Amino acid sequence: VGDCTQTAGASGSGRRQLGLRPKQGPDGQVVALAVPVREVYATTPTVVGAPQPIVTTAGGSGICAQVVLRLEQEFALTRSAFRGTLELNNSQSTPLTAVGFHLSFFDAAGRRVDDRFGVAPPSLNGLDRFDGSGQLRGDTRGSAIFSIVPSAEAAPNGPTPYTIGGELTYTDGAQKVTVTLAPVAIQVLAQPRLIIDYYHQRDVLGDDPFTDEIEPSIPYTLAVRIRNVGLGTAKNVRITSGQPQIVENKKGLLIDFNVVGTEVFGASGVRELTPSLTADFGTVGPHENLVGRFLLKSTLQGFFLDYKATFQHLDALGNPNLSLIPPDGVKIHELTHLIRDTRPGADALPDFLVNEDPKADPDDLPDTVHLSSGEVEPVSVVRQGVVTGTLTADQRSVTVTLVAGAGWTYARIADPQGAQGLQQFQLIGVRRADGSDLPGDNFWQTDRTFIGLGRQPIHENRLHFVDFAPAGTYTLRYVPVGPLDTTPPTSAVAALPPQVVDQFPVRWTGVDAAGGSVRFDLFVSTDDGPFAVWLQDTALLGALYPGEQGHRYAFYTVATDLAGNRESAPTAPDAVTSSALGNTAPALVSLPDQAIDEGTEYLFQPQATDLDLPPQTLTWSLAPGAPNGLVVDPTTGTLRWTTGEGNGPSTNRITVLVRDNGVPPQVVSGSFTLVVREVNQAPSLNPVSDVVIKAGQSVKLRAVASDGDLPTQRLTYRLGAGSPDGAIINPVTGEFAWTPSRAQSPSTNRITISVRDDGTPVLSASQSFTVVVRGAFIDFRLGLGRTRVRAGDAGAVPVHLATGAELNRLDLTLQSDSIALTDLRLEPLVVDVESASLQPLGDGLYRATLMAAPGRVLDGDRDVARVAFGTQPNESAYARLLPDAPLGLALDGVTQLHGLVSPGRVIVIHHRAVMEAIGGGVFQLNGEPQKHYLIETSPTIEAAVSSWSPLGTFTADESATEVTLPDTDPRRFIRARLVP
Repeated sequence: VGDCTQTAGASGSGRRQLGLRPKQGPDGQVVALAVPVREVYATTPTVVGAPQPIVTTAGGSGICAQVVLRLEQEFALTRSAFRGTLELNNSQSTPLTAVGFHLSFFDAAGRRVDDRFGVAPPSLNGLDRFDGSGQLRGDTRGSAIFSIVPSAEAAPNGPTPYTIGGELTYTDGAQKVTVTLAPVAIQVLAQPRLIIDYYHQRDVLGDDPFTDEIEPSIPYTLAVRIRNVGLGTAKNVRITSGQPQIVENKKGLLIDFNVVGTEVFGASGVRELTPSLTADFGTVGPHENLVGRFLLKSTLQGFFLDYKATFQHLDALGNPNLSLIPPDGVKIHELTHLIRDTRPGADALPDFLVNEDPKADPDDLPDTVHLSSGEVEPVSVVRQGVVTGTLTADQRSVTVTLVAGAGWTYARIADPQGAQGLQQFQLIGVRRADGSDLPGDNFWQTDRTFIGLGRQPIHENRLHFVDFAPAGTYTLRYVPVGPLDTTPPTSAVAALPPQVVDQFPVRWTGVDAAGGSVRFDLFVSTDDGPFAVWLQDTALLGALYPGEQGHRYAFYTVATDLAGNRESAPTAPDAVTSSALGNTAPALVSLPDQAIDEGTEYLFQPQATDLDLPPQTLTWSLAPGAPNGLVVDPTTGTLRWTTGEGNGPSTNRITVLVRDNGVPPQVVSGSFTLVVREVNQAPSLNPVSDVVIKAGQSVKLRAVASDGDLPTQRLTYRLGAGSPDGAIINPVTGEFAWTPSRAQSPSTNRITISVRDDGTPVLSASQSFTVVVRGAFIDFRLGLGRTRVRAGDAGAVPVHLATGAELNRLDLTLQSDSIALTDLRLEPLVVDVESASLQPLGDGLYRATLMAAPGRVLDGDRDVARVAFGTQPNESAYARLLPDAPLGLALDGVTQLHGLVSPGRVIVIHHRAVMEAIGGGVFQLNGEPQKHYLIETSPTIEAAVSSWSPLGTFTADESATEVTLPDTDPRRFIRARLVP
């Protein structure tokens, strides 16, 4: 680990460290390696087998030695990340230089939050750098693929929206160019947040150097509890442990430590104990807890004096906030024993009997229970009990009565079979007074007690058990201990082929007659030389031997069982082989270029062969630059890609890699082009509802169409054949309008609206609806006039009434569709009008009312009022005044009279001209007097500047200037530009 390890700052001679170094996960995410260092204390004053003690004291009791132990562990999990691709196409012959790009991140409020994301250095293609000094050659396409990793703070309370923007800079010749990219919306899902608790068993049982016999090494526990306190799911969680290493042994003790197996406890119980050093936890969901443990052995007895931990996260992105384990998220606790909570509702995971404050208790008794669910509950201690009965060969059960309170109770009492001496009976069950049994993890026996630094352990038989809400009286059931195991185990190395590659697997097996586990010493001879130790005291059953070509190797193994019985070395090796073969690369069958339609699933299985023996395993992968969504099965090599609308049209260069598992591994690659063809989809048009109106009323609606094609296509709306006169539709927005005349009532009109895209081929959709026009008798007509004013001046248009009836009152609504008109008001023009009012209703809409004077009426064919207004300065405008919903009231004050209305319009003149269509290819130019305007035409409004054709230069005067088009195509556009 080197410089990335940091030492804990707590006091005391013992140390425990946690460091991190970057490690690349299976899908490109950054994971980390944790390296804990723990101190072990062994109560042995002599080297095993040495004739003299290393150190003695005046009473003959030994001086204990300290050994510092380091256990390296790798904590890994899969991270979620975004992938972004930026493509540059330099279509000119000269290079672009000083190419640089910077990503920026923004929250929903628009605040910049770059600290919540990490961005890995981009994978470049066609570009040499991307830091402001890059270069893209002429006539070249380049790309940069970014991996973006959100931190845990990016979505603390659930899915959170963000936008990603960026700024691209480059130099084109002598000109520096800066391009701000349009922001892209992303959604960050909640991240997991992991709390890691280590539980290290204090007492270690191994050989006692103060006795003649060799006591077996009993596995002790290093347990780990993983709690996900976040809202996201942690995937592919695993902890891989290395074999312990002694980093400090000042007294030179002959002591060794090993990890012998791993257990992971699932939701339904314990998984099988495996010799693997990896604890694979799989998926840890939100608020889920998982437990695992590593079983270790020490050749000598002792106890752990101290252990401390710090945690530091380092990664290749340089952002400590990306860690899913908070800085205070790793803790270590002194473990007395694994136990089980059997209360209703408890899970099946093991729990932990813990001495949380070792310094507060000189006898190192437990004080809390840490439940697998995360809760911590207190424990009371009982040291005495009343035993009823005597253990004999025929009487194998006794009862024990305890005096204990409520909650968890830990009992440590003298074993009823005798406080000292060889244990003759093994405890197999503890039954409560209600007939239920304690779980097997909740009771155990010991034959020695460690009593502190510098003192030999006390050899005494102790009984331990733990229960919640003790029943008071317990029945203990025993069985006799079998005879001492004195038979050594047997082992052998499996046969090897005559010739192997440079590095080759070696496997072996072992059997213990007593049924216990076995450890092995592996010996190897090179070129018929003397045998030397290759692996020592290992529980593994196979390993990869690092051979070299041209050499001959022979192997045998010597096994040792738990009782210390050791197998004799064989007279001849178990397996012999020669390293004469080299690993050859696999062969990849040529990959053809291919093409598919967008929206279809791409499925293709490339083929590769490998002639090496024994047969090797081939693993497939994709080189960087593959399109998003394309995946490869690592076992079969099958490529799968479900394409969508956004994938076509595109040309994708795909490179596949195939790697063998030889030594050293060999890899080959092959590339091909996959073209995704664009497939045009017809647009869709929402249904339009039928309408019933009266003559003179207006129907206005908007046709709504959509098109899923990418890139986005242009949609054009039109009316079908047979549409009534006067009906119009905006070809760009789909806005439909029609005001049927009196002559068009009554009638039923079937109108069809169609929309077409500009894809290849052109596709369209249509919807039809019915407009029913009912007849209506018209009592009066009301029209607004037309006028021109200079910008900033006031003006007015008349309100003209034509009626043969006598009206007492007129009401209507008036809409101004331009903000160029200000301060609108209604003013009477004749004495017959007593009052004229204009009441604002919001958004340019007004309520207009004309009231006749007492004894007078509103009748005849005349101007009765005017709409006065002001105008905005410095702006030309075309403003319409749109009356609607006219209603007259007769002299009787009850009879309602119906009318028709016609709009008015105001042209506001400033520098910009206002063009008004008259019909028949004739337009009116409304411009500032004595100013010259160039008139241009084009068949499309989106045309480039060069596509507009000049019609001539015209000089504006006080009245409108008529301009006649030579081409009367109604779809031709016309514009006026001010010229000097």
